[in-house]
Amino acid sequence: MMRKSSKKTAALISGTLYTDDVWTGTRIDTPAWLSWLMLGKSFYIELEGVGFTVRSQKRRNGMFWYAVKKLDGKTKSIYVGPSHAVSLARLIAVLAPG
Repeated sequence: MMRKSSKKTAALISGTLYTDDVWTGTRIDTPAWLSWLMLGKSFYIELEGVGFTVRSQKRRNGMFWYAVKKLDGKTKSIYVGPSHAVSLARLIAVLAPG
């Protein structure tokens, strides 16, 4: 079940980005998606009933994305990759249960 969405956090639903600005309707794995990743700070995605917030973090070598999930009161962070590597296939690979 999809969590109640925040107006500030974009949501990635069925491969489409939903935001409160002109980026709404952007499809994942397109040039527009890569452009949004350069500007965006975070988005929410749900895979197989498990929801994650994926956040960008600026590091010395550039911008990198991490999925964050609170489990049993502890925050778990999973490395997704640099902006150019954030694709649907990569998100499924790192976030799918099992």
